[in-house]
Amino acid sequence: MAEAAADWLVDLTGNALAWRRAEEPAAVSVRAPLTGLLLLIYGRRPADDTIFAFAGDAELLEFWLARVLFG
Repeated sequence: MAEAAADWLVDLTGNALAWRRAEEPAAVSVRAPLTGLLLLIYGRRPADDTIFAFAGDAELLEFWLARVLFG
């Protein structure tokens, strides 16, 4: 079974965090299987795990992961 690909943009520029499906430039991007991304944002998998491919501002990602709590 082929894995479905999707691009999601998390927008931190407004008064509230917003997200949407989009293929557009971002300050930082993370590519990984969906389960890996979920484990990353829930703090269950470290960002330095080899399943993640990053592009852009790594400090912004670290800042966001340290301050946004899910669950």
